[in-house]
Amino acid sequence: MTWDKTLPGDHVKLREIGTTIRPHWDAIELADEDTGIKLNVRSVQFCDRCVIATADDPTTVAGTHFIYSKQDGGGIQELYSRDSAGNILQLTSAGKIGNTTSNYVIDTISFDGTRTYNENNIVTAWGYVNSAGVLQYGDGVASTARTAQGNYTIDFTAGRLTTTDYAIVAMAEIADATWMGTKTVAQCTITVRTVNSGSNVDRAFFFIVVGGQ
Repeated sequence: MTWDKTLPGDHVKLREIGTTIRPHWDAIELADEDTGIKLNVRSVQFCDRCVIATADDPTTVAGTHFIYSKQDGGGIQELYSRDSAGNILQLTSAGKIGNTTSNYVIDTISFDGTRTYNENNIVTAWGYVNSAGVLQYGDGVASTARTAQGNYTIDFTAGRLTTTDYAIVAMAEIADATWMGTKTVAQCTITVRTVNSGSNVDRAFFFIVVGGQ
C-alpha cells in the first residue's frame, strides 16, 4: 500500500492493527520510490555506536548496506559504511571525505567543474635507473636492464599499460640527451647519448610514463 502519513488516525482501533497500523509501519520501513512509497527527511542523525554494549560495527547482513557513525582512533564520531560482503569503509575524517587508508575507485575527477581528468592524465609508471641498468626505486615497473652501451630496457608491471598511447619523459643525471626507442604495452627502450660527441653513454636517469590506459 502507499504510505499515508495521516494514518493510522487518532481513533484507529487495535482490531485494525493488521489492516491499518502494521501496513503503514511496513511502508515506513520499506520505503520504495518505485512503488510510490518514499520518506522525505530534512536531515538524518546517526548516533554514536561506540556507546552501545554491542560491537562498534553492525553485523553483516545479506542484501543490506549499513551507513552508521562511530568513533575513529582519535575519539571523533565519523561516518562509516558496511556492505553485504562485510567490507567496512570510513567515509569521513576530520571534516574531509574519505581517510588516509581508503582506496577510491573512480572513472574521472573534475577540478573547478571545468577540467575533467581520467587515468590518462596521471603518471602511470616512474622510476630511477642507475648506469648499470638496475632499477633503484619507482612504481609500475617490473624490471629494468642495460642491453648495450647507453641502451636500457624498461619492463612495466603486467597490466599497468593497456595501449601504446603513452608518453615517456627521461632525464639523465648529467647533461646528456635521452630519447625513447621502441615501445609496447609491456616495455620500452631508452637511449642515453652525450650531447657533445653524440656517442651512447652509460648514465643513470629518471623517467616517467603518462597515459597508456
